[in-house]
Amino acid sequence: MAQSPATERAPDTMAARVLACASCHGAEGEGTSDVYFPRLAGKPAGYLYNQLVAFRDARRKYPPMNYLLDFLPAPYLKQMAEHFASLRPPFPPPAIPDVSKEILARGEAIALVDPSDRFDPGSASAIGLDLGRLLWVRGTGDAASATTALKAMNLVLQAGNFGLVALDLADVPAPALRAFPFTTWLRLARVIEGTQSVALLLGAAHLARSAGGVTLSLDRPADRTHVTWRGASHRARLLSAITLHARLITARSVNPEP
Repeated sequence: MAQSPATERAPDTMAARVLACASCHGAEGEGTSDVYFPRLAGKPAGYLYNQLVAFRDARRKYPPMNYLLDFLPAPYLKQMAEHFASLRPPFPPPAIPDVSKEILARGEAIALVDPSDRFDPGSASAIGLDLGRLLWVRGTGDAASATTALKAMNLVLQAGNFGLVALDLADVPAPALRAFPFTTWLRLARVIEGTQSVALLLGAAHLARSAGGVTLSLDRPADRTHVTWRGASHRARLLSAITLHARLITARSVNPEP
């Protein structure tokens, strides 16, 4: 009696188990050009684990993810997160510009979203800023300005072609900032993932941190010698310089680095 050939079994590894994720997030978690399917590889395991739990518990809504993770226990989700965190596939090469030489000669444009209307174009021009390469989105400083500014920043980032998009929230009241859900900053991080644009958030206090982001704290000296004035009279002086000390706060620790 002939024996049937043995069936080859798939390797029992985490890499084999998460192949269901490959169609959206890439074979090694490298992500795709679609911002809704971000890169998973190399991100902190704790961050990835929290997102998996949120999808499993339906606190984040996306039916395919909710269905796939519905009955998976927390230890298994932790193993999945650690697997993707350990991967280091290469990033895609920068896109080759397909615009004319005339447009390239104009240089890279930047955008400033200014909900409190604090930007002074005259002073900026005096120190050498080319206002022809600046998109200035002005707010009115009212209670709804912060919400409108976030929507404006999201639209500018999605439009692309800006090397830097800055959102100045330094003068927005703290209660207005606390009203935004944490997912607000995650969505912004997802929009710029895989692009060459820099999203800069300016605030009087810590605002947000993404897996690939950097937080800089600008501190003044304790003796208040950071401001230099020109002119003898205290009634008619010009601000000459401001000296600040920059501290780098890492994504995994709040301890400052030199």
